[in-house]
Amino acid sequence: MSQFKKTFTMNVVGACGIIATGVVLLLNKISAVTEGALWAIVAIYVLVALVPTGSARALMDGASAGLRRGMYWTNWTVVALGCLGLLSNHVITHEVITPAEIGMSLLVFVIPQAFNIRALRALLQGSSQPSPLLEPPNFRIVWGLAILCTGILAIGGGLIPALGQRQQAVQAVTSIQQEMTRLKEASTDTNGFPLRIERSTPPSQSADGEIGEAERFMKEFMDRMVALRNDYLLELDAIGWDAVLDPKRLREDVAFHESRVLLERGKAIMDKYERKTATLLADIPNQIQSLHLSEATRRQMLAGFEKGMNASGVKPIDEQWALERQAFRQIENIILMLAANKTWRIEGDQLVFTSDSDVERYNAYLQSIHDLTQRQAQLQQTSFAKALKRMEDAKQVLAR
Repeated sequence: MSQFKKTFTMNVVGACGIIATGVVLLLNKISAVTEGALWAIVAIYVLVALVPTGSARALMDGASAGLRRGMYWTNWTVVALGCLGLLSNHVITHEVITPAEIGMSLLVFVIPQAFNIRALRALLQGSSQPSPLLEPPNFRIVWGLAILCTGILAIGGGLIPALGQRQQAVQAVTSIQQEMTRLKEASTDTNGFPLRIERSTPPSQSADGEIGEAERFMKEFMDRMVALRNDYLLELDAIGWDAVLDPKRLREDVAFHESRVLLERGKAIMDKYERKTATLLADIPNQIQSLHLSEATRRQMLAGFEKGMNASGVKPIDEQWALERQAFRQIENIILMLAANKTWRIEGDQLVFTSDSDVERYNAYLQSIHDLTQRQAQLQQTSFAKALKRMEDAKQVLAR
């Protein structure tokens, strides 16, 4: 209704005016006409008032397509009857149609109906199209855990060969596996929506000596990555990012100022945590150097970490952030499209377009976001599977 508020108001005022006129006429004629004529006057004014009343209802959010279609043709019928009545009077009386009569006919039977026909046609065209407002996939679900797994793979590549005491080493690897599984299960709800993960601080430790030190280091790395992910989600929640495409928010953001601010803040948060993630991974060699390990074990861990990062670390990390940025750009494209093109409206809790091309364009953006988040999910599954397999293979070697 917000798109045709003036037309809606015109109908409400028109209906009230017709009813008021009818009441006044009824009071004036009540003693001068027969009962049958009186009821006829009432019926005529009720029928006349039903046109603006029905049109106003059809313009409201949530009105059925059937009502809108009915009132669309009713308004056309009123136009036709008005023109027919004017011409019939001329034919019957043989009098010239005066400018005043033409003006009155236009004012009563044509102009209001023309506004109604225009508005109802636009609503019917929009309602006849498939609803474009699919629930936008959340594009910030998995980056933290996938990068976490990449780091575990790289660190584990140097740690596992360096482990000495087999029984304690098996216990340590099993404990790391359990912590990884806990993080994965706690990262999303049943609908796949991201959740902040409860941190295990201080991380538990199942082994002693160098093995215990290495186990503690890997668990602390996981905890730092979880903390980054939690903070990322917290900052996005704080700016209201989840509502960036919410129809209710879009309805109020007429000039799209708030939307542009949201995009700027969202991009700043993404840049910030991409830098923090890179810093965390780049600092791992320094962290290894500070561990209470023998020089030989430290060298082996550093060599394994460098090898692991070169073999599989950089590509998944870059791909995760590239996917994040591509999904962000699709959200930005939707906002720019809505700001530039006003051939859309909010109906109830849905965004509806009046053009097939706009529907296709909007759906294409949403489909792209969906595909990107699916790729993120696949990367997470692959990263977890590789990390857990690396841990399992290590236990098999240690158990020999």
